Amino acid sequence: MLIKLNILIALFTSFLFAETKVATQFNISQWFSTAVSNHWVLLAIILIVSILFITTFLLKGKISIKLPGGTGFDIDSSGKINKIPENPHAKCPYAIDFRHAFTKTTYVVSKISEIKYKGRLEEQMNYIGEQFVNIRTLYQKVYLEKLKSKLKDKNEIYTEDKYLYQDYRYYQAIIKLMIHDMESVIRASFINNHLLSYELDDYQRYIDLKFNVIKALEIDFIDTMYIGEWVITRDEIFEIHKNNRDELQKIIIDVYMRARKIAFNKNEEIKQLENEIQEYMNSTVGNNIKIEKISSTK
Repeated sequence: MLIKLNILIALFTSFLFAETKVATQFNISQWFSTAVSNHWVLLAIILIVSILFITTFLLKGKISIKLPGGTGFDIDSSGKINKIPENPHAKCPYAIDFRHAFTKTTYVVSKISEIKYKGRLEEQMNYIGEQFVNIRTLYQKVYLEKLKSKLKDKNEIYTEDKYLYQDYRYYQAIIKLMIHDMESVIRASFINNHLLSYELDDYQRYIDLKFNVIKALEIDFIDTMYIGEWVITRDEIFEIHKNNRDELQKIIIDVYMRARKIAFNKNEEIKQLENEIQEYMNSTVGNNIKIEKISSTK
């Protein structure tokens, strides 16, 4: 078939060249020249269509032509025409219901996945970030007050150039890294979403366990990072953190209790979505189809 198409294009092209030559030699009228120009446009269209057909044929080994109603035909390399059978569901009066059900189910499943794997954890971690700003501010405030007090006792003049950009900035960097590690520990305990699996008393003990882990991390971080000669000694920095550990514990308890509440609320959202899609399926395709539970009640 492709050979026949190429021969047809070649003959048509030769005809146009002949027309052009005749028009040039005998000074044919303007209307005939316009006709020849129109033939060139037609040739360009035929060439473009031919290129598309040839490209499709080379890629697929056949050319498919679809007609309204789901029917059509294929043309293979030998030129044989094969009819495409009609879609058996094309005239089904309930096909549109199933398509709507599929679309809505896909939307609900994606929404549930977004809540489970992003929305819940994101809301929990945002709250942690807000609360840890308070503990970071507290540590830095106490450190700066202690720094000014020691400089005053030594009869030294507190200057930003000498101390604010040395001792205080160094301590700021340590606190920033330490809190980042604390957030990572807490985040790891939120990812598995097992917060609702505990009874309240057991959950309190779980929070105490996590606080001890974070306290150990704090002590180890200060011991490892706060080295060198500084106005505030290592013993004094340990004392600062020890005196404010109750405040840190309050924040840890608060973020874990809030995380449990967020987990509960998000699970309720998931259940509501599941009920919504189940009711929709019942009203469209019948109540014999049951939606599997996508949410986790852990």
